[in-house]
Amino acid sequence: MQKEIRKNLSQDDWVKIYSIVQQRITIQENDETMFCPLGALLMEHGFNTEIENIDFSESNNMRFVLFDNMTFRSCKFSEIDFSNSIFHDVALFDCEFDKILLCNTSFYRCIFNDCEFLGIGFSGVIVVTTNFIRCDFKLCSWVNAQIERVHFSHVEMKEEGISHAMIRDTVFFYSELSYSCWNQTKLINVFMLKGNLVGASFFENSVEKSYLIEVDLTDCLLFDKGFYTDRAELPVLNKPIIGMTWNFLDQGLCTPLIANVLRERGACVLKIDMESAGIAVEQLANEVANGIAHAQNSGDSRMSIPENLLAKCSPESVIGLVKKRARSALAICHALVLPGGKDIQHEFYGATRKDGPEFDGDYRRSITEFSLYFCARELEMPVMGICRGAQTINVYHGGSLRQPIDSVHKGKNFQYLTLTESCWKERMQVLFAQESPVAWTAHHQGIVCHGEFLEPVLECSGVPKLLISKDGMVIASQVHPEACLMAGISISEAAKKTSKILFDLFLNKVSQFFHKK
Repeated sequence: MQKEIRKNLSQDDWVKIYSIVQQRITIQENDETMFCPLGALLMEHGFNTEIENIDFSESNNMRFVLFDNMTFRSCKFSEIDFSNSIFHDVALFDCEFDKILLCNTSFYRCIFNDCEFLGIGFSGVIVVTTNFIRCDFKLCSWVNAQIERVHFSHVEMKEEGISHAMIRDTVFFYSELSYSCWNQTKLINVFMLKGNLVGASFFENSVEKSYLIEVDLTDCLLFDKGFYTDRAELPVLNKPIIGMTWNFLDQGLCTPLIANVLRERGACVLKIDMESAGIAVEQLANEVANGIAHAQNSGDSRMSIPENLLAKCSPESVIGLVKKRARSALAICHALVLPGGKDIQHEFYGATRKDGPEFDGDYRRSITEFSLYFCARELEMPVMGICRGAQTINVYHGGSLRQPIDSVHKGKNFQYLTLTESCWKERMQVLFAQESPVAWTAHHQGIVCHGEFLEPVLECSGVPKLLISKDGMVIASQVHPEACLMAGISISEAAKKTSKILFDLFLNKVSQFFHKK
């Protein structure tokens, strides 16, 4: 019998096949148990299931697709939604994956060889009996992932964020895992062999029958004793640990730069999930609404709205559990950093919304950061807030924000700053050697009224840009001192000097607290 000859898929052929895929998906979109079988569809139209040199970047909807018994070579996948799709017996060689969406996607018996993954959230994925060989992961995260019988060999997973994951019967061999984070992840029978875990952190983990063999553990934050190692003793950590809130699904541009500065200056960074998957979002929203209403009706002006919420929450409430976890995290830290991000919800400072995107009802970040700051003040540890972080500190102390700020402040630019008449003025004049401070700024809201605990030190056209507590333990910087590391921006010597001064002020306090503790 003559063997059927199938055509190789071309870029133009794929455009036609993709239109058929969309028709199938549209028919199936009301039945999430049905999948469009791409391999069978290709064979039905006379094409090979071995695909080479195809750019799938215009194929943005690949939800509920079954990839079965297929091979991809030198293909590009960019900004595609693969949510709820299944990859079964699929081999991928030298492929690029850029900002694709893998929500509740499943991989069974797959092989990834020499592939690159950029900015991908492996959210809720299931990966079983799969090999990743010589793959490079950049700015990726694994949240609520289930990983079982997976072999990672010679992979680059630096700064990888792994949170609320389950990893079982899995091997990491000769892999770069430095500064990776394994928050609230369960590891069972996991082997890490001949790799690099420099600066990695394992916080609130459950570890069973797992091994670290010939692995560099320099500055590794191992808080769980469940690992077996080939060392008689683990390395002694003699550096301050700075807790820093982190969004594992979208870490942004500036937050990693802050972490890099802190490490370069001799600290270890413990990433604390600012939007933990373990928090009940709807229940938290109800508690916040009820707590704010109670605070406003009580007429008690001695505490701000965030302080009132945290002081009066029950231990069993969602807010209470967030506060408990914050206290647990800071118990092993010597300082706290709150980085930039989206606007703070206006209800926390008693305002009404005037501008900006609609609120999605998710208070996890705000309550997490208010809780961490609440606990940091209890512990009297140094705190630095940058951009949104500065506003968080200000709002906690009863301050308010202007929304939106004037156009002179809005956007991303360098600004000349002036010293205010504060108790810090003389010291700042010495530090800046009588020169005008310059700093990079990028914010939508601005501090208009500040809490009594904070004192404005630097301003621009009347808008506070740097606030410091009188004891210097709390620094609220509306400007971005980490911008000196930002690629593509020309940084003046004056701006570099401002950055150094601000980090020096904070890290000197961190050093004092570390040696005292």
